[in-house]
Amino acid sequence: MPANHPPHADRALRATRLPRSSSWSLEQAVLLTVLYADLFDYPLMEEEVYRRLIHTPGSRTAFRQALTALTGPYLTLTEGYVTWGGREHLVAVRAARRRIAEALWTTARRYARWLSRVPFVRMVAVSGSLAVYNAEHKSDIDLFCITAPNRLWLARLWIVPLSKLTHAWPRRFPFYLCPNYILTQDTLDVNDQNLFTAYEVTQAVPLWGTAVHAAFRQANPWVKDFLPQARLDDPAPVPEARPRPWYTRWTERLLQGRRGDALDHLLYRCFTTFYRSRADRAGWPWERLAPAYLPDRYTVPEGGYARVIHRLFVQRVHERLGSQIPEQALAQLFAASQEAPPSSVYDWEGLFAREYGEPET
Repeated sequence: MPANHPPHADRALRATRLPRSSSWSLEQAVLLTVLYADLFDYPLMEEEVYRRLIHTPGSRTAFRQALTALTGPYLTLTEGYVTWGGREHLVAVRAARRRIAEALWTTARRYARWLSRVPFVRMVAVSGSLAVYNAEHKSDIDLFCITAPNRLWLARLWIVPLSKLTHAWPRRFPFYLCPNYILTQDTLDVNDQNLFTAYEVTQAVPLWGTAVHAAFRQANPWVKDFLPQARLDDPAPVPEARPRPWYTRWTERLLQGRRGDALDHLLYRCFTTFYRSRADRAGWPWERLAPAYLPDRYTVPEGGYARVIHRLFVQRVHERLGSQIPEQALAQLFAASQEAPPSSVYDWEGLFAREYGEPET
């Protein structure tokens, strides 16, 4: 029997075991949601569990009944937070990380102000661990940008130096700026559709460009397949829009129309030629990296953490719940990452461990 798996709890859920061809029960959805957050050492409040329910919706009454039935055999309520039994210490971890995150948010807002002045940038949002106040001192500030159509690579021409500046001058900029996702306004849909990116879409917090952020959420209704309780119309509080500086407006007027189209295309070809040359020198398979560099989107290569999280999630589910949730059913949450071969370019396992620590089981 797996560790931390109460013998009587197996009987309680066996009757609602997930058939291979359908979704799981509400009780199982609650357990999976808590376990997923547990990968990040992130205990959830009751309302957060309800909004983050994986794959299976339920009324508030049914949800509270399920949570009550699971409290004790599997879960613990500690200071208003839902944790797995034996993981109550994560409540203090979340409080400590929130204090760290509040300091990072000051820097993130400054970085967002910089990016809002970049020509053709239409939205800046915080993503990753900082978006949910789960940051460590060593965490990067992950920002997600949306640009005007046919101007992504022009905008990136200015974004990259800002990012490099934070890496090259750590005394002045102790937190790295990492623009991991850049999309254009006419291609707001996210290609990598899995549980990990569904959370990323719903958790992104706009710091500039509220209307564009709303359009982005509406352009990704597939999120509901993974997180049916998530709200895609939440009004996110952002600072009032300020007039863009004269040099931003002047640059956009100068590079409008065909002139800007041609320059953006030229920059795209130059950047991708450079990236491909670098990959060839390093012995990296370019076909694995090329999907991250497209004319209308710049994304994290190889899907980022998705494959690592898939493996860790399945491992943790099996350790805590045994075989109650078939692996085939879990694989549906990460279909794209499961099909991809292991990375030969980036050490995603090591990067995840650096940010969130070695997984505890």
